[in-house]
Amino acid sequence: MTSGVKQTVIKNPTWWKRRTSMERALTLISIIVILIGISLAIALGIVLYKTKATTQTDAPFNAEALTHGSIINSYPTEDKPNELCLTPGCIHTASKVLEFMDPSVDPCDDFYQFSCGNFIKNTNIPDDKSSVTTFSVINDQLEEQLRTMIEEPIKENEPKPFVLTKQLYKACMNKTKIEEIGLTDIKGIIKDFGGWPVLEGDNWKDGDFDWRQAVYKFRKAGYSVDYLIDFSVGIDLKNSTQRIIDLDQASLGLRREFLIKGLEDKLVKAYSEYMVDIAVIFGADKQRATKELKDSLDFEIKLANISLPNEERRNATALYNAMTIRQLLLLDISTK
Repeated sequence: MTSGVKQTVIKNPTWWKRRTSMERALTLISIIVILIGISLAIALGIVLYKTKATTQTDAPFNAEALTHGSIINSYPTEDKPNELCLTPGCIHTASKVLEFMDPSVDPCDDFYQFSCGNFIKNTNIPDDKSSVTTFSVINDQLEEQLRTMIEEPIKENEPKPFVLTKQLYKACMNKTKIEEIGLTDIKGIIKDFGGWPVLEGDNWKDGDFDWRQAVYKFRKAGYSVDYLIDFSVGIDLKNSTQRIIDLDQASLGLRREFLIKGLEDKLVKAYSEYMVDIAVIFGADKQRATKELKDSLDFEIKLANISLPNEERRNATALYNAMTIRQLLLLDISTK
């Protein structure tokens, strides 16, 4: 007699099914992070390999590379054929750069001497200049080109500004006419401005002089008016949509750093002698000119002493003190 017995087989669940939901999520995140890390490592290796290959094909950037007399292209021509500029402007500029450089100097030791050494070595400063720079050289070339242009004959239908410029230049260069006129015209202009005390002598009356009227006459005639106080109309630095009256310190006949040294300074002394010489040429008595122009120079020295030096005028914000005309009239000039 046989009886059937059912045998129940219990299988163990898989590893994944035995994990909780949290463990499954963390496992998936870990796998993704590992795959991303491997991908980044591969990408970094490729970048480093290409960088190394490019560096090996690049031209050397040192002084030795600049002395071979050839144009250096820092990129493979097959990859970037348009990187090399061969226009006349680029070639002339590169030639000037190489001309000014001193390749005998290691740029790591003295980069300024490396880049500008030959310019300093081969440039002479003329007697009429205190310095020479690459910008001043360009400016001299520009002035020479302008001189050539304004010396050309006046053409028919030429714009009026060009005609006036050429006429003014010809008048200034007509030395024969200038010698013929002499001081007649300039003396008449001085007379129209109220006269020069050193020339008027005892006929000068202090009470008749009004510096405000003098400034007005100077402005109307087209002369500078910044001898006592500088003022002009310009654009507001903080609001370009409006214009303002700009008041500033006087422009001195000699630089401030010399004037504040007084008459003991040789340049100030030469400046004083020059003033007297000009007055004598205009017909002034030398003794009177020496005395009166010393008083004038003393006044200019006082203006220099109350003026700000250049190093204190570099901050435009500090010099900006906007106010209305009414506020200006109420300003106490005895305080800063």
